[in-house]
Amino acid sequence: MNLVKILDDHAYVQPQFVALRDCRAGSDRAITYLELQKRTARAATGLIESGIKKGDRVLLLVPLSIETYILLLAIFRIGAVAIIADSSFSLDMLRRSLS
Repeated sequence: MNLVKILDDHAYVQPQFVALRDCRAGSDRAITYLELQKRTARAATGLIESGIKKGDRVLLLVPLSIETYILLLAIFRIGAVAIIADSSFSLDMLRRSLS
């Protein structure tokens, strides 16, 4: 069983339950399992349409948010590999991550 299968199961069994909450900068956003599944599927389609395929490496250099998790799950959904680089990385650390 993988993370995307677990998400799909939760979206089926408890679609209206909160899957993720983002409480940054004074805002409080939440997303349900069903909405997370739909947005992840849409993002996966976009990645495929842009030419990303199973086994490709995808670099994520984005601030942590609900959208980060949507992208990460979309990458997993199509079988690509996520490389996550923290925005606080020095240029040398970023180069090492990429290699």
